[in-house]
Amino acid sequence: LGLPGNPWAAQSVFEQLGTPLLRGWQGLQSLFPAPITAAVAASVQGKRGSYRVVRGSLDLGVMPPRFHPAITRKSSVFSRVKDCFAYILLAPHVVEIAAGSQVEVMLSDFTLLASPLIKSTGFPPSD
Repeated sequence: LGLPGNPWAAQSVFEQLGTPLLRGWQGLQSLFPAPITAAVAASVQGKRGSYRVVRGSLDLGVMPPRFHPAITRKSSVFSRVKDCFAYILLAPHVVEIAAGSQVEVMLSDFTLLASPLIKSTGFPPSD
């Protein structure tokens, strides 16, 4: 599996391609961890015709949960990868997501472990 050189891009590609492969090899029924529905805290711009991964953090202490996009470029790319444990994937037709809109948030960093950890907290509530 070839990965891009940019740390964020490599992590995103791995989570979209590598994680399902590893989950399949483990015999898990769901190839992707369950996303968490959250309200986006600030508007996010997409680029027509291209997928865009938007990194950020997820605040589970409020209802509904809030996704805070990482906007600043003041810190190093490695510290941003470390601090941004969640992401949203914008499809090619999405030009903008307004603040307050509901989005599907995926957890990153230790993706194979994140689903059981979140599930053990009782979030999201079962049907």
